[in-house]
Amino acid sequence: MTLGLTAKFYVKDGCEPKFREAMKKNLDFSKTEVGVRHYKLHADFKNPLIFWLIEEWDSVSDLRNHCSSDAYVQNGKNLLDNLEDPTCQIGLYKVLD
Repeated sequence: MTLGLTAKFYVKDGCEPKFREAMKKNLDFSKTEVGVRHYKLHADFKNPLIFWLIEEWDSVSDLRNHCSSDAYVQNGKNLLDNLEDPTCQIGLYKVLD
């Protein structure tokens, strides 16, 4: 089963450059992970402080391994200081082939 995830991030005013820098490291790492099919960051259509991360994974276990990796955990800590509450919202779904 292919798994999809969409995360909506709320960035603090003035923190967009730091957020983008931290996300670039996250994107570069994540695109090398086993089972990743798609991993891309998008800017919101209206609000320059909202970003959408779109992911697709071959399996639940591939996503679980990604989320429990040391690099992912560290990147997440680096992002937190740049985010508003709520820091993000996540949608998880089965990809229809």
